[in-house]
Amino acid sequence: MRPLLTTIIVSTVAATATLAVGAPAAFADTLSVSASPSSPIEDEPFEVTVSGSTSGAAVLDVYVSGYGDGEDVGCPSERWEAPNQGYRAVTPASGEELVAGSFTKTYSIAGLRGTRGAGISQPYALCAYLDPPGDPAGPPQAAAKLPFAVREPTASLSITARPSTILPGRPVDVEVTGNSEVAATLEGEAY
Repeated sequence: MRPLLTTIIVSTVAATATLAVGAPAAFADTLSVSASPSSPIEDEPFEVTVSGSTSGAAVLDVYVSGYGDGEDVGCPSERWEAPNQGYRAVTPASGEELVAGSFTKTYSIAGLRGTRGAGISQPYALCAYLDPPGDPAGPPQAAAKLPFAVREPTASLSITARPSTILPGRPVDVEVTGNSEVAATLEGEAY
């Protein structure tokens, strides 16, 4: 058997690449808003998380709308309009100062009403704005909106009497069971 002859040729090729170096790509400021639970219960506290990133110093302002008559509650296009339109500040009145980079802020909100009657959820909106420091007027660097609905708490109740046939002068055991999403008082009367 003859040995197999393998020849490997190695060559070095010099290459030249020209890279165009210009201004760095623009860094877009980002902003997002979430709520937990996503459908809060009236008068119960819930958490709002605002996260994003900013290319430089910025001021974060977060507002919750007053309830709306329609299904969609909007946000003003500019932060400074929100207090003038009855929106409630979630962040301090002067906003929350941020430095360049990523951020996550969590706030607690309570006291929102949930009904327009008959158990209908009430629409609201969370409005968040990133503005340059010291510049409350003009368009924001970034904005985010989260429509949500505040609802009435749910509860259920069941009543059972033993014996099932009630006779005059005979004792009756009554069992009441139920559950509620919020603290509730059970009141009852026997006739």
